[in-house]
Amino acid sequence: MRSGLACKSFIDDLPRVRVLTRSILEHNNDDLPVTFFVPDAQRIVFRNTLPRAFDVIAEEEFVEPRCYEWLDGWRQQQVVKLCLHRLGLYDRFLVVDSDNYFIRDFSEADLFGAPGEMRIVATTENYAYGAEPEIDALALGLPRASIPELPALRFGAGRGLMLPRCFLQDTNYKMCPPDLAAAVIPYAFDRQDGKRVRFLPTPFIWMTPVLKALDALLAEEGVTYVDLIHLSPWEVDWYGNFAFKFFGAQMTPVRPLFLHFTLDEHLQAARQAGVTHATLARNFLGVALAARHQLDHEL
Repeated sequence: MRSGLACKSFIDDLPRVRVLTRSILEHNNDDLPVTFFVPDAQRIVFRNTLPRAFDVIAEEEFVEPRCYEWLDGWRQQQVVKLCLHRLGLYDRFLVVDSDNYFIRDFSEADLFGAPGEMRIVATTENYAYGAEPEIDALALGLPRASIPELPALRFGAGRGLMLPRCFLQDTNYKMCPPDLAAAVIPYAFDRQDGKRVRFLPTPFIWMTPVLKALDALLAEEGVTYVDLIHLSPWEVDWYGNFAFKFFGAQMTPVRPLFLHFTLDEHLQAARQAGVTHATLARNFLGVALAARHQLDHEL
């Protein structure tokens, strides 16, 4: 199976992209291919900035125009990620964000497991520093005190998607109410358990066969990824619930590869507690710094 790394980015994130690409060059032991997907107007800037070994592709080549007519920039990027497989570059890919970076060497097996294995990042825990004492202990390099169960979800037997189509048909309706957006994905897949399952933090592992099957289901239903993100903007939840429902027996749930820092205050608290790249590397491959207001780009 062809494996690689994929990153949706844009020009404002170039300072973080430089950190990410430097970390990939340092730690990518198997020289896995890396592709960045950016707006066409920014492609030349990225091509002139990134190492020559990395590919740069304009997202408009494979994303429907309605994405840019209906959705804001944050939601547009979710659609772009869901469409990456259509280029046929990889059978399985690690979707990294611009504000991710690696802190230790990694191989293809570290990310994707054995040949033919279909992994998915899924956990009942919140892998964000400051959220759970057990996770903070992992940041200090300590072994787990207990091993939590990986999620096992239950779904109804129906194949179709249960979607509130009144919102899909209203071209003036740009955003689903937050309370509905949070519930629409479990409802759409007829989830019959009340578990809180997280498919984050980034990076996450996606499989092209799963996404192709999701494409086919959407075609049957007469909807697109723009419709899904219009209803609920959580692309990892759309993918994760679909994968568990239709490929459950084939999927191998794994815990997050990176630790997430959501605020500058969490970075500062981690430093004061003694968290370093060396302590993090005992349990994680990298760091996700998702706060848009961060004062600096690395722990």
